[in-house]
Amino acid sequence: MPRPPVNLDPYQEEITRLVHTNSTNEDICAFLLNTYGIRISPVTIHRRRNAWGLHTPRAYYQKDSPNEINRNQIVYNLLQLSLDTKEILRLLQKMGIPSSERSLCRIRQKLGVKLRVDNAAERASQERLIERILTAEDQIGDIEGYGRRYQQIHLRSQGVFIARDRAYEIYRTINPDGIDDRRSGFQRRRGAYICDGPNAIWHLDGYMKLEPFGIEIYAAIDGHSRYVIWIYIGISARTAVSVLRQYLDCVKSNGYIPRKLRVDLGSETVLIGDAHVALRESLNAPPSPLNAPPSPSNAPPSPSNAPPSPSNTPPLPSDTPLSSLVSRFRNYFIYGRSIDNQRIESWWGQLAQLSIFVYHEYFNILLGDGIYSKQCIPE
Repeated sequence: MPRPPVNLDPYQEEITRLVHTNSTNEDICAFLLNTYGIRISPVTIHRRRNAWGLHTPRAYYQKDSPNEINRNQIVYNLLQLSLDTKEILRLLQKMGIPSSERSLCRIRQKLGVKLRVDNAAERASQERLIERILTAEDQIGDIEGYGRRYQQIHLRSQGVFIARDRAYEIYRTINPDGIDDRRSGFQRRRGAYICDGPNAIWHLDGYMKLEPFGIEIYAAIDGHSRYVIWIYIGISARTAVSVLRQYLDCVKSNGYIPRKLRVDLGSETVLIGDAHVALRESLNAPPSPLNAPPSPSNAPPSPSNAPPSPSNTPPLPSDTPLSSLVSRFRNYFIYGRSIDNQRIESWWGQLAQLSIFVYHEYFNILLGDGIYSKQCIPE
């Protein structure tokens, strides 16, 4: 007597997720057996995937691409980052891959990616899958502190595509206390931050919470847009030479400099202060968007908006009063306490809450178990 057929429709969402994570038919069979006790053959999975139109993306190689990158895989990776259609098209164009909204739609269909699910049965199946995933990861602590967007990116990295708000509402039913704790941590303690515009002030600071484990982080963020100008991670990120090199590499790459730098009062900022003031006063560097000269060609630039050049910055005489030197230095450089460096300190807090805390707890466990020691050079 033949074995009765197995209905795999309730597990379609999970099988789709496994296919998108490059799992083989044998891997899917093992997953169904271990998770649900369903014993089927890889041939059955192959037939059912064909019936669902669920195929592994075939290679589409760009002829002029040296690495012959798969366009479908690139699109899938960008979808996992929760980028919208316009952002994906812009990035594909930057990569030299011609594409359009219609072609992106066809690629999503080939990949089996549904950004919107209207069928009630499919929605219910998808929500059950999301609930199982979020419950398991909430117990581990992998998604602790995640907001809507980071949670959506995390789910998409596992091949699960669901609307951001729907996923967050499901998580609310799983861990309501975690949601409330996260909201309570967003209470504002400062007044409004006022900045003249893009590239008016770059805020620089180092993050040393992982320094006991040999990891130092230094970053700069734009005070107006909160755009991260650069982030450096290494074993020596806060020396004066390292910070200076980070700044000069960034200026060389971007082609412009900010009006001011806001840094902490520390030994690592001495060289970068001298370099920035020298660039602002001496170099004929391309103006930043904020400091661009007026549009009428016949209008003389005002002193505040004129790009620095050797002609309008005469050298200082040797007997220049100290107060004058300090005043000119403060025009382009701001020292202050670390806790008052609002923009970068706020970003450090978000970064620590969303991702760095995992590494901090991990290394503390290693320290507690005696597995890791900073004094041991190989470690």
